[in-house]
Amino acid sequence: MTHSLTSSDIKQFQSYLMDSNVKLNTVKKYVRDVKKLAHFLSDQTQTLSQNSLDAFLKSLPEAGYEACSINSIIASIKSYCKFAGRTDLQCKSLNIRKKSNHEDIQNRLTEEEYEALLRTALEQKNYRQVLMIQIFAVTDKVYPQNLKRQLVRSHFSVTYP
Repeated sequence: MTHSLTSSDIKQFQSYLMDSNVKLNTVKKYVRDVKKLAHFLSDQTQTLSQNSLDAFLKSLPEAGYEACSINSIIASIKSYCKFAGRTDLQCKSLNIRKKSNHEDIQNRLTEEEYEALLRTALEQKNYRQVLMIQIFAVTDKVYPQNLKRQLVRSHFSVTYP
C-alpha cells in the first residue's frame, strides 16, 4: 500500500473487515469513515501522514461533529491503520469540550413560557396538550426538584370538565 488512500485501499479494507466476521453495519460505518478521510486528503491534495491525519481530526469539530461521532470515526481510522500496517500513525484524541449544562439550559423553556403554553392549551380546552405540557414541565431538567413538586401540585390539580 502507498501512503495515499485510494479507493482500491478502501475496497481491500472492506474485504478484510468482511473476512474478519465484522458485522455488516460496522463494516459500512468503518468504510464510510475511511472514505471521509480519503475525501479530505484528496481535497487537501495530501497523502496519509501524521500531519494530514491530525488536520482531518481537527476539522471534524469545525464541521459540526459531536465528540461521540468523532470517537467513532477515530475507531474506524485506527482499524484502517492496523489493517494497513500504518503503525507510524497515531489517532490522537481531541480535547473536545462538551456542551455545559448551562449552555443546554439556555435552549429550554422558562417557567413563564411553560405557564403561557399551559394557559393557552387550557383556553383552547385542549386537555391532551395540557397533560403533555405538564409532563414536559415536570421532567425538564431546568427546574430544581422543589419547583418540580410545586408544578406537579399546581398543574395536576387542574380540574377538567
